[in-house]
Amino acid sequence: TNEEIRSQENNIRDLERSLDAKINPLKLAETRLENRTRRPHVELCHDNGTD
Repeated sequence: TNEEIRSQENNIRDLERSLDAKINPLKLAETRLENRTRRPHVELCHDNGTD
């Protein structure tokens, strides 16, 4: 029915917004990890990340 379609479309929009909200923090974390693993003249740290 039309109501079910609208409900699913709303669910899709909510999921897209949730993903969009997570993209920039994920990019930042990936960039920091890449920079951390490519430090010149610094002993690389292979410890576990903080929780």
